[in-house]
Amino acid sequence: MSQRGPQWFVSFAQSIAGGFDRNAVPRWLMVPTRDSREVHLSDAGGMIVVPINPAVADIIESTSGSEDDRIFTVTGKTSPVPTFIQVYRPFDFLPRMENFRPVVRLEVNVKAPMPLKIALQYVTDDLFVPTQRLKTATFAGGIDTELNGVYTPQTNINFTLTREVSKNVDTNLPAIRREQVDLENIRPTRAWLKLLEARDPTADINVLFMPWSGSKVKEPFRMFGIDRN
Repeated sequence: MSQRGPQWFVSFAQSIAGGFDRNAVPRWLMVPTRDSREVHLSDAGGMIVVPINPAVADIIESTSGSEDDRIFTVTGKTSPVPTFIQVYRPFDFLPRMENFRPVVRLEVNVKAPMPLKIALQYVTDDLFVPTQRLKTATFAGGIDTELNGVYTPQTNINFTLTREVSKNVDTNLPAIRREQVDLENIRPTRAWLKLLEARDPTADINVLFMPWSGSKVKEPFRMFGIDRN
């Protein structure tokens, strides 16, 4: 068998279906439970490819590949812990079992599907100031489309938009800001609880776009909130 492929050339390459991170060390692949992803392994002719825990993720080599471009189907089975697919030179693999030295390896995370509902609220506060955020300009393809394009291939999370509405609230962002001592740890204060009346109780994630009518110096520069609120 060929033993070509020095360590710095042997590598896993992009999965056609996504969920592949070539910049991670080692390279990384997300596979949904009870589903498969395809990866390519270059310059690994004659090398032995081993799934470390086939009960988590198993592999089948495709006959459509070549010595220079081997193709594997990785199937996700269970998702308790990450696992690895490791590549060995034959003389490292046998007969000296204690000398396992993988040439390269691929980390595999098997993820169960996780549906999440998200709601967008565009707020006019009790000072009668509306948010300047425009619905049509917020997310060109819809927030669920944008989020799913990023998160579904990498995490198997699927977002659904429950609503996108304008809401009037009996509070304002400067009042919420005054009541918060630490924006890293939001407290359920009076002004904050008034804001929550505008949320969608059926959604897992509520985003409320609010105007700022206070001084520029005190204006919040990032999103803040309370988990499960």
